[in-house]
Amino acid sequence: MPLRVLDGLGRERAEADCVVRAARVQRLHAGAFAAWGSWTGAQWAPVAALLYGATTAAMLVSLAPLLQLESEARRGIWTGALGVLLFSLFCAWYLRRVLRRLDRP
Repeated sequence: MPLRVLDGLGRERAEADCVVRAARVQRLHAGAFAAWGSWTGAQWAPVAALLYGATTAAMLVSLAPLLQLESEARRGIWTGALGVLLFSLFCAWYLRRVLRRLDRP
């Protein structure tokens, strides 16, 4: 039996809608965490950048089955998710490099 979720007016919402909203909230928090860590120069900022990238890529990959996309469109989503992961790896590498330079006397 599928999960039944009601909106504020008592109407039934799709289960996929709730999953997408939860992923957006998680991605929002991970992005805010990464931005704050990067801005303040915190030692955990590279990990936060990786977390944000992984969360965003996971959200992109989960959209394909939720939206029941064709195989051609799924390849595009996988390519986008890979691009996001590579960019977050680059950002984490750069943040770590900068933070190491700031720690040197």
